[in-house]
Amino acid sequence: MASSRRALIGCLGTALIAAHVNAAQIQVSALYTPAIPVIPMVHSGKVLVQDYALGTYRFRLIDAITAVSLDARNNQSSYLHPSDFGGSHIAWIAYSAGSGGGGGGGGGTPGGEYHYAVKLFTISGAVEQNATANTAYKDFLAVDNSTVAWTDYRNFTVTDTIVDVYAYTAGAAERRITTSHSYKSAPSICGDAIVWQDYRNRATSANNADIYLYNLSTSSERAICTHAGYQDQPRVSGSYVVWQDYRNAATDPRNADIYLYDLSTGQERAICTAPGFQCNPQVYGNLVVWQDYRNATADTTNADIYLYDLSTGTEQAVTTKAGYQEYPHLYDGVVAWFDYTDNKVYVARVTSSSVVARTPLFRGSNAGLGAQVSSVGRRGWGGCAYTVAGRATRAADRGDRTQGMIVVNR
Repeated sequence: MASSRRALIGCLGTALIAAHVNAAQIQVSALYTPAIPVIPMVHSGKVLVQDYALGTYRFRLIDAITAVSLDARNNQSSYLHPSDFGGSHIAWIAYSAGSGGGGGGGGGTPGGEYHYAVKLFTISGAVEQNATANTAYKDFLAVDNSTVAWTDYRNFTVTDTIVDVYAYTAGAAERRITTSHSYKSAPSICGDAIVWQDYRNRATSANNADIYLYNLSTSSERAICTHAGYQDQPRVSGSYVVWQDYRNAATDPRNADIYLYDLSTGQERAICTAPGFQCNPQVYGNLVVWQDYRNATADTTNADIYLYDLSTGTEQAVTTKAGYQEYPHLYDGVVAWFDYTDNKVYVARVTSSSVVARTPLFRGSNAGLGAQVSSVGRRGWGGCAYTVAGRATRAADRGDRTQGMIVVNR
């Protein structure tokens, strides 16, 4: 693949917008114009997207400063989804029908006619490997450097909804992370920490999803949040775990907030409880970013990007541009997102004393933040559209799986 890489120039916006709020400077610029809607993922100054060019889908790496891009992998006719970017590696779930060709995405039922694989791709050298020999249905995944975690249906039965989290590190054997009899989803990984959404306590409420963490070094599990109600979309980075939380929803299923747990102190705190729908949180260093619908009044699809500085306790908008901005991703002071108003990928470079390097809590590596596994970049597909009740949608998905039905990634 390396021989086929071609350097390309992305569409770099000429105007930079600088805003000084509480000593933080944010510079926003248009970075790249893809042919299709994309989910940008950022790591170590690079933004990864899956674009369509010259008749094929391809993973493309874009420099967050210069906007120079190159192909990391040509995916041919397959849109590989879900996928994630872990810095040195890309991971995705592929499927094939019988002995046919591979592809990406969902379809089929547990134990059905499709064979599923978890692929781990080393960008340097273009080396691809299988993370598991098991071919049962796989759902969500996340990758951090050479370690990938995913949700797996190999232990699923129609009478016992067991969906487990598995993990694989290049050069080692795969590991079963969870054994509880429950549905799990949305894993995120950083160093030796894996977090996920877990329904093991749903006997008290059909919508009771909680957040759990597993330490790969100590082979130990701990609960992060078991508050009554629905917690979703966990992300871990360094000593912080963030998630989307419906504890304050009351009668409004769209009133989701952002919460954080500090692994070093054992303390939980609310990051954003503003009116409206907040979702897709990300954390790195002392910064938390998320997608926010507080300004969705006349235009109910008006989603913006907000930021919270943990060191100063201050919140500010990254962008409140009219229209729909989605799936912010954060790494080392760089925020990337896709804007539906002009179909461009934007980046914001945040400069403040609080933007510090993230140190994994458990493992001393240069590990990266596992991105949220989202669906194809189309409005309303990711369970985070203001016009769709996110909690109800997720609960319905969980119910479908309980009946042995597969809903292609929300």
